[in-house]
Amino acid sequence: MTLNGVGLNDTRLYNVDLPGFQIDRHSVGDTLQAGVDIAVTRNGHINLDVKRIWIDTQVRPGRAARLAASRRASAG
Repeated sequence: MTLNGVGLNDTRLYNVDLPGFQIDRHSVGDTLQAGVDIAVTRNGHINLDVKRIWIDTQVRPGRAARLAASRRASAG
């Protein structure tokens, strides 16, 4: 049996903390899937599956890091 699909992925990040950075915690993107089930016995199968998920999460310097960079730039 061959399995193929196209869908929509909704990713939400929890319990992620990078001090000094702001993280987008929500992303929506496309997904593709292709796979096959291979019978090895009457009641047993091997499943091979490949997925491609587009996730667009951004990590940016936080306010404190931006202020420090601005101060360094104006002092130099």
